[in-house]
Amino acid sequence: MHTGMHCMTEFDTLVLTSVMTKTLVACGSLNLKSRFTRLLQNFQVSVDFTFSQKRAYQLLQSNNYHLAIVDQHLRGGGSSELVDFLHSSFYNTHVLAIIRRINTQEKIEFLKKGADECLWAGSPDLELKIKVSRFLSSYKLHQPNILQLNDITISTHQGAVSVGEKPIRLRKKEIQILEYLFKHKNTVVSRKKIINAIWPQHEPRTTTIDCYIKRIRSVLGKRYDCITTVWGFGYMVKER
Repeated sequence: MHTGMHCMTEFDTLVLTSVMTKTLVACGSLNLKSRFTRLLQNFQVSVDFTFSQKRAYQLLQSNNYHLAIVDQHLRGGGSSELVDFLHSSFYNTHVLAIIRRINTQEKIEFLKKGADECLWAGSPDLELKIKVSRFLSSYKLHQPNILQLNDITISTHQGAVSVGEKPIRLRKKEIQILEYLFKHKNTVVSRKKIINAIWPQHEPRTTTIDCYIKRIRSVLGKRYDCITTVWGFGYMVKER
């Protein structure tokens, strides 16, 4: 018998391997805030709380979050739009949506918007802890996969793009489009194929793809011409 020792649970291990990260909690009640305050004390995290969608957007302008927890009942509404915005604009931010009722349809809607996980607010504390720990734990980090075309490099797991040694700033969807083109380099891909790959749940207009490509080219600067428009067919990236 070994006194003073205990078997480490999976949750204990995840807590010990977590690293200092930033977390955004957008909740609609003081009770839920108190609950997540207690829960997040188990982790080495810096936490920003807000009760409104508007304040959440303000915080997102000046902070990079590893995890965003979004309550279905934000004051003033807009929780589903916030989830969609996080999914579309922040490549490395995990999104955990909290619903107030056990309702499959509501859960599906948040997952369609881009939530990585969707939990009922009445879930046991241990379940919430385990879900949060999986998002925050360092063991989930992987070495980046690298895609390269000429002197343009994409680190796919980090959502980072650079031209030569200079990093450039692209939004999540823009990186995903560029990544898709890189994976099919020297091949013409149609707008329809890009849409099916990047927007599996719903279809934007094909002109939306043109807008994304235009901005990618603008950010690439002198390397804009790596993306060729093949009129009537789609787009192609080509090695020099």
